[in-house]
Amino acid sequence: PDPDNRFANLIGHDVDNVLEDIGRLNVTLHQNVWGEGVREAVLARFGRVHVFDNQFRSPGNANVLRAGALSLLRLENNHFQDVANPHAIVPDSLANLLAMGNVYSDTSGVREETGVAFDPEYEYELDVAATLPGALPVVVGPQ
Repeated sequence: PDPDNRFANLIGHDVDNVLEDIGRLNVTLHQNVWGEGVREAVLARFGRVHVFDNQFRSPGNANVLRAGALSLLRLENNHFQDVANPHAIVPDSLANLLAMGNVYSDTSGVREETGVAFDPEYEYELDVAATLPGALPVVVGPQ
């Protein structure tokens, strides 16, 4: 496939279909590893997306996480390693992004946030972001 189109997760429909998606998308991404070759791990539109305890290590990426079209992203205790643009907000998207407790190792580029998002309606426990590189590869991926 075209290396310029290696996107892992698109959450939400086309920006012209707001009525189909708004208020219906609630997504949690937990304990995943995004590796080399992923240009963009997540682009969210219209949804509430909780991203916690993940590892992002995709050198040469465009954007790891992007908040677009009225989305709300909450990023907690993730580990970003060797990536450009860990998290960004699409201009004029009216998106909100809250980032806290994340570790940025050898990263460059933008770490945009608005400082607000949403509070998840479920209980969860956070891992220590600095320990994720050694812990996650053991439990995810092909076994």
